[in-house]
This record gives sequence, structure tokens and C-alpha cells, in this order.
Amino acid sequence: MKQNKRVLFFIHEYAPLFSGHGIYLRALFPYLIKKGYSIELLTLDYGHLPKTDYIDNIKVNRIPYQPNAKFHEMKMALRILLFLWSNRHKYDYFQFSGHVDEYCLLTLFCKLFNKKIIMQMVLLGADDPKSISTAYRFMNVRFKVLRKIDAFMVISKAIEESCYELKFDVNKVTKVRQGVDTQRFSPVSTQEKQALRRDFGLDEDAQYVLFVGAILERKGVDILLEAWPKVMANNPKAKLLLVGPNEFETQEFSIFAEKMQALASEQQLSVQFQGASDQVDKYMKLADLFVLPSRKEGFGNVIIEAMACGIPPIVTYMDGVALESVEDNRTGLIVHSEAELATAINRLLTHPEDRATMGQAALKHAINKFSFNEVVKDFTDIYEELDTPGSNLATYSKKIVSSNSLKALSKNIVLYSGILPAMRYIKRSQPIILMYHRILNRPESGAIQPGVFKQQMQYLMQNYNVISIDELLERLNNNTVEPYSVAITFDDGYGDFYHKAWPILRQLQLPASLYITTGFIDGKQWLWPDILRYLLNNTHKSIISHPILGEIRLGKHEIQTAWSRIADILLPLSTTERDSIFQHLFAQLEVIPPEQPTNDYRPLTWRNLQDMSEQGLDIGSHTITHPVLSNLDDQDIERELLLSMHRIEEQIGKRPNGICYPNGRSEDINNTVLSIAKETNYQYGVLAINRSIDKSRKFELGRIPAPDSLKQFKLLLARAGTQ
Repeated sequence: MKQNKRVLFFIHEYAPLFSGHGIYLRALFPYLIKKGYSIELLTLDYGHLPKTDYIDNIKVNRIPYQPNAKFHEMKMALRILLFLWSNRHKYDYFQFSGHVDEYCLLTLFCKLFNKKIIMQMVLLGADDPKSISTAYRFMNVRFKVLRKIDAFMVISKAIEESCYELKFDVNKVTKVRQGVDTQRFSPVSTQEKQALRRDFGLDEDAQYVLFVGAILERKGVDILLEAWPKVMANNPKAKLLLVGPNEFETQEFSIFAEKMQALASEQQLSVQFQGASDQVDKYMKLADLFVLPSRKEGFGNVIIEAMACGIPPIVTYMDGVALESVEDNRTGLIVHSEAELATAINRLLTHPEDRATMGQAALKHAINKFSFNEVVKDFTDIYEELDTPGSNLATYSKKIVSSNSLKALSKNIVLYSGILPAMRYIKRSQPIILMYHRILNRPESGAIQPGVFKQQMQYLMQNYNVISIDELLERLNNNTVEPYSVAITFDDGYGDFYHKAWPILRQLQLPASLYITTGFIDGKQWLWPDILRYLLNNTHKSIISHPILGEIRLGKHEIQTAWSRIADILLPLSTTERDSIFQHLFAQLEVIPPEQPTNDYRPLTWRNLQDMSEQGLDIGSHTITHPVLSNLDDQDIERELLLSMHRIEEQIGKRPNGICYPNGRSEDINNTVLSIAKETNYQYGVLAINRSIDKSRKFELGRIPAPDSLKQFKLLLARAGTQ
């Protein structure tokens, strides 16, 4: 990399002492400087922040801004343009955080002078594409400009999924890890904790619960104060410290903060409003618990700061944002209501052993996952890629369209010429079983976006006879299968089925079957494809070299190719052979997966499954550990089939009728597997290959993997059952 690349960060209001994102950037900048980057800031001056020209030796350029003045937006825009023009040759990259009205101005300027511009999206519900598309005027124009931005950094999966939902170029979107300064935020001894309390004039014997953030409705301060009487009733020594700004220029914010202070006073709550502080780390260290009851966050850096201090956090779900940092009931607690919040606080205050265990797990998690040494690599990788000739992936997209143009033309002829209904009619008497795995917004092999899945289900409702697989088998036995019959199945048992797929199926009243791997549901194992994906996504290595796998590159846009190539090699192997290769990869890639699947790969819970079973979901077995059954001896085959059946019956109260063979290729089963499946009282078995369905082969029912687009789905159904 060329040295001294110059980056201008534009932030609406750079407040490195008070703003969570400001604190994060302040900690990140020294790491970027060590990597050879020159950093400057451009920020708006509302008149109430310090007037210093430098913060931590970083130049701060301030644009005067008076929101109540006449023509204030025009004046601000002209001042920004004047600054940009005067410094047009000074910077190599322009990066702005959050959605700011000036992004159109910045983007057009960068395009005019051939500068690279990067947008960092930091707040779900405010600056993610979906929110921008519904909250601002002239969005057609704004979105055209937005798509001209060279790269998008997103700080959470929820924001990333918003980008994919609005069909942003996947190659421009990168999830960057949030980081914590583990030197500043670190655990202290009991003696040091007591000394800090004395320094702040606090009660040494109290149980302090800490909140850090502005006193805003978005931060859920009202939720916390409503829960606090229940905490006081159970823990008389409990005291709540609120550290963060409570005086604002905006009247709406000020009114809310005043209302919260009045509420605490009227109810005589054991609450102290400490105001804004540049000593957040010390407050973290003196606390017993940390709580963040926000309604909306981009990520919530204060969560990982508390974890780095060995303090277990209690956080609200925040539309899934909490899952980015907290592993529920291991590194902290995730709650969904004011009642759950009070219960969680009382639990950890009352049980210091749980608090200590969770705090240690939180500390380890923070150090391993949120180190700034790793975070800075996310930034520099993007900068360097933008500098690489030909790396702008708009070109890449054009190549894909060009290379597939003839195929696309032929498919469109089928779709729009009237041939499709004829194809469907010819195949109308052949029943179809569809196979799904995951419903996700983010791109991933085998996953389908929720919007596409819903379109597919609506298409089935309009054009096919959707029935359960049990009804299909009954009709096969009686020779009464109706034309256009389709059954819907899912494999494995990922958590996204409960949140993404099942609500759509219920809304449209479509029956479905879900085949679960019981060891996965019990939290005893990862599914191996997910371990592989976790390794590739979390390593800093750029290449794999292995006698069986060969040499495989791991560049940012080569991860999916690498995953597919390795997965194809691992698929037919025995568990022992596969585990041996994984041990080699752990060492070479310097990544060790956690004992249980992380949030991206988390399974359903038995409670989820019980709820869905009561609502009509059919649940079948996908074995205990997801092995290649044809590689096992008779005893192990019987164990996988029988014990998974018993586990499902024990938890759900119903014996599963169906067995779904792991991997599902013809070579993954044999006569022994089929015989044992019948002997253990399964009623049918499903494969993962396209094979004609008839009653003479109930234990080898073919299925068709659903594609990730509606067009492909229509074509696939029209051609189904040909093998």
C-alpha cells in the first residue's frame, strides 16, 4: 500500500467524548495512522462543542451551522462546497458516517474530481437504505446518487440485510466489525473498584447498575426507569447510574430528558443522573452490571466496552442488533420487555456467581471478537481494494450480465411467450416436493431472501395445489393425487425459519415440513458447513494450502468460491475425515469457532418448535449429528435414526413420520439405511435430488432445491420431475 493515503471523515457532529460512534472513531484513528493513513475530520459546528482545531493530534475542520438561521441549509451547503473546492487535491478518500443530507453534495463532488467515497451506515432505522428510502424527499434522485458511492461499510447484519433488500450491489457492501480499546476498557480488582467509587463519591457497598448514553427516548431510558421500582423492591442496595448528555439543543430531546429526571425524583428512585463524561471507562469498571434498553441502535459500542471490563450486559433485542455482540445467557442477557428487563437485572444482582461467570465469558468474547487490530483491517482492506485497478465491481457486474445474456434471453422466451403454461400442463400429474434450507436477507449459498420466498409461496398458491407431505403420501397410496400437487419442506432447523419463513407460511396458510438435526437443536454441535463459513469469514489469512484441498485464495470476493470448493470436497467424507481437515484449518487459519454456533448460525429452540408444531408445522428427523449415513455401520445408523425420533417425540409430543437423509444424494444412502429406516417405524424418507415421486419408492422421495429468484422458480417447477 502506498504510504500516507489521506482520508477525510465527514461527521455531522464529531463528539468523541459523548457520541458512541465518536468514541469508536477516536479509538480507531490511531490504528489507521499506524497503517500509514493520514486522517482529518470535517464536522458541523453547532456552537456548543469545544472549539479546538485538533483532537488527539487529528485536524478538525469545522463548518459553522446555525439551524435556526435564515437559509441555513443553503449557507451550510455553500460552506461545505467551498471547503471541498479549496481542498480538492488534498484527500484520497472521503468517508462519511450516517445518513447526512450532504451526502449528495459529497458524492457528486467526488465523482467530479475522481475521488473515492465511502459511506458508513451506523444506525438501523435512520441511515440504512430502507429507512432512507421512506424518510426523505426526492428519493428517486437521492437513491441514484447513493448508488454512485464506491463502498458501503455497515456495522450490523440488520443494516447489511437492508442493503440487500433494496438490491444494492452486493460487492460494494462490507460488514465492518466494531471495536473496543481493550487497554482503556479492562477489568479491575475489587480493591480498585472500591477506590474508583470513593473517587466519584459513590457508595462502596451499593450494587451499581450502569447505563451509558444520551438521555433519549430512542435509548429506552423510560423503559429502564419504569422497571427500576421492581429492582429496588428486590435489591435494596441497587442504584442506577445514568452517564450521558441530558441537555440538548433540540427542544424535543430536552423535554424528554427533563421528564425522566422529574419521574426519578417524584418516585424517589435510587437513580443518579451523572451527565456527560469523558470517564466512561472508569464508570464501567466501578459498576456491577451494565444495561442498554434501547429501542434502536446501529450496534451499541457501549455493550462491548462493558464486556471488555468483565461486566455482563443486559440489552434489549433491538430488532436483532443485540445479537451482534451478545450471546444470550452466556455473555449477557437479551430481553424483550420492561418486565423481562427487571427480571434480568434482579437475577444477576441476586446471583453474583452467575454474574461473575457471565462477566468472564463476556470479557473473553470482547477480546477475541472486537479487537481493534482486526477492526482496522476491515477499513484498510476496503481502502486498498478501491485503489486496485479494475476492482470496481460495477465492471464485474457487467461481465456477469454479458456472459449470461444468451441464457437469460432463452429463459425470458419461456417465461413470457406462453410456453410456460404449456410446460406446466404437461407435467401437471407429477407431484413435486420442494426443498429449502435458510431464509435470509444476506447473500449466502442455499439461502433465499424473505421477499423472494414470499413471492414464490404466492406463486404456488395461485398456480399449484399445495398439500402436506403426509397428504401427498396418502394420495399416492390411494392413487388420488390431484394435478399440480406440491409439498414444501425445510432442512436442518436454523433459527431464521421461525422468524422469516414460518410467519409467511402461516400468513398464506400453507402446510410445510421441517426436518431437524436434534444435536444441532440441543446446542451440542455446529453444522459443519457453518464452521467452514465461520472460518473463512473470520480469518486474516489470504490463502489456504492443504494436501487434499489444494491451494485456495481467500480474497474478499473469493470467499464464496472458496467455501463452495472446499464444501464439495468435504461433503462425501466421513465425520472423522472431515474433522481431521477442520483441525488443520483451525491451525492454519488461526481461528477457533466457539463451542456453540454464533448468532448467524443459531438453531431453533425446542420452545420455537413446540409453538410451531401447535400451529400446524410438521416436524421430521434429520438425524442427530447430520452424518453421511452410508459411511456408518448398522448400529450407528440405527442410533442416528432412532434416538433422533425419540428426542423429537419427547420434546414435541408427536412421533415424526419422515426421515430426511443428510446430504441427500443417492450415494449417501444404501439398502441398509433404507431397511433400518423402515424398521424404526418411519413412514417415508426424502432425498435432496430431483427424482420422480411414486408410491413404490416412499423411502426415496425426490426433492427439488428451490432457487433464489422467482423467475428460476417458475422455470424449475415447469420442468420438475423429469428424472
